[in-house]
Amino acid sequence: MGEARLWEIDSLRGIAVVAMVVSNFLFDLFFFVGLPFSPDGWPGILARVTAGAFIFLVGLSLTLSYARRKQQRRPFFWYLRRGIGIILLGMVVTAATWVAVGGQLVLFGVLHLIGVSIIISYPFLPGRFFNILAGLAVIVAGFFLQRIAIDSLWLLPFGLSPRDFYSVDYAPLFPWWGLVLIGIGIGNLLYPGGRRRFALRDLSGGQRLVSFLTLAGRHSLIVYFVHQPLLLGGLWLYTKCCA
Repeated sequence: MGEARLWEIDSLRGIAVVAMVVSNFLFDLFFFVGLPFSPDGWPGILARVTAGAFIFLVGLSLTLSYARRKQQRRPFFWYLRRGIGIILLGMVVTAATWVAVGGQLVLFGVLHLIGVSIIISYPFLPGRFFNILAGLAVIVAGFFLQRIAIDSLWLLPFGLSPRDFYSVDYAPLFPWWGLVLIGIGIGNLLYPGGRRRFALRDLSGGQRLVSFLTLAGRHSLIVYFVHQPLLLGGLWLYTKCCA
């Protein structure tokens, strides 16, 4: 997400990418191979933590982008285009999951959330402590909203859903947008003007693991789209040839 390349942020995003691949592979084994484990146990916890890390880093990365773009003419339109682009990618996921899993398709998943959050977070991009407090309020509100059942799917983006609703990826604005706001606040505290407030030795060029994580973090969107077809294709070949 960010354009000011800071290796530590890319590396953290790379860790989240690896965790995402592992988490999704476990769920693929459960749904398509029938591996006997509960997705509500530690695999579900891993999936939520991974999603939370990605979403928090979206907010933090937005501060770096804003530091570079706030002097440009009408910077909001860059965020509008970026957000709409990611929402459209989310719609591709919606279509793909409609084919793959039918009624459990993704209607408002992580990509939809990120796209909308990029747009609606624009007024908050300069903020610090207020954003952290606002983010906490959004998270708390989300926990209350998820207890309310309604008979419509139209309010899914806000965390209101039917009682029997289930999706393989559901990330409503309440509570998840709160992590974006917190990420923006912490990003502005740690990287004012897009620069570190602290000294940090660059490890990205000398250690293979860090270099790998940095590379994965810089191309996280590509990995997001490519890894599932590869995982499912590998599982299909395994079931045909080895099972």
